[in-house]
Amino acid sequence: MSKRPRDLVRDRASVQSSADVNEQDEQQDEKQNEIEQPVVAIRKPTQLHPRQPARNKKVVRVAENYWDLVGDYESRKRSRNRSDDTLATYGRTLADFAAFLERENVSLHIEAIGRMHVERYIVDIMTTRKCKAGTAKTRFDGLHAFFNWCVDEGELEVSPMAKIHSPHVPKEPPEIITDDQLERLLRACRGNDFYSRRDRAMIRMLIDTGLRRGGLCSMRHEDLDMKDRRVRVRSKRKTWDVTFYHNTEDALRTYLRERRRHEHADVPELWLSNYGALNPRSLNGIIEKRAVQAGIRHINPHLFRHTWAHVSLAEGMQEGDVTKLGGWANAGMIHSVYGASAAHERAIAAAKAKRLGDRV
Repeated sequence: MSKRPRDLVRDRASVQSSADVNEQDEQQDEKQNEIEQPVVAIRKPTQLHPRQPARNKKVVRVAENYWDLVGDYESRKRSRNRSDDTLATYGRTLADFAAFLERENVSLHIEAIGRMHVERYIVDIMTTRKCKAGTAKTRFDGLHAFFNWCVDEGELEVSPMAKIHSPHVPKEPPEIITDDQLERLLRACRGNDFYSRRDRAMIRMLIDTGLRRGGLCSMRHEDLDMKDRRVRVRSKRKTWDVTFYHNTEDALRTYLRERRRHEHADVPELWLSNYGALNPRSLNGIIEKRAVQAGIRHINPHLFRHTWAHVSLAEGMQEGDVTKLGGWANAGMIHSVYGASAAHERAIAAAKAKRLGDRV
């Protein structure tokens, strides 16, 4: 029996009403669940410091090349206004260490360099090459500063030199150049050519002033005061005047006449070479060459500084005056380094002059 149209409408309304009731029940259930569930605070992930990786989490990073880091390190030192000599010392140390690593077939990636490589390098300097302990310490200090910089820059977590002790340097003051050796050195510069006159004047200036090689080579022609026998010096970011004596004045005048005929006479620096101003590093080779010609032991420019300090103190100059003329900030270097050369001989000479025992 078929339903009438009125009954069909009633059935559809009943079904729709039932669906609406079910939908309302589901919405009420969802609201009830939201009320009953605990509120959980969602924290943002902690941002890790790039130098502190998460525990138990492997961080993959590319090792930097040794030479790339050396370039950045030297640039940083140069921006800190380090002296040319200091920069040259750092450069020689880092280049010498790289040459050692290549001989040992060690990778030049910074993370491949370990403690044993540095230790073997220091041993190689002191035993195989038989360098002095002071040289080994200079190399050690240079590498130590470089690896500490790598740690500060985040390129290494720990320096390979963190637990290595610095080489012990016995407190042995360097020898001084004797008067006989100085005379033989000057005789090796006899001649009328440009180089003989230049070298004789430079050696005379070193004897009178004890300047560092950088200070000597920084002299300018306009800084010379021949009448008052003094010259202005620029070294270690400082400027001061030093004096020279009659023999040096004569050698300077002879050199200046020859200098006026030089092809680089317009260069402001006082000391000239074939390429213009004399490079401070070239001074070592000049002094060594003259020492060989004179038939004496190895002499480097810095020994003149020790000799000048010793002679000045032995002749009765006050420590304060020696400190000022030597360009030191305080007298500490006089006591610990430069004045230590032949200090015992000065003490013996002073005791003999006093003749304390003859008073009774």
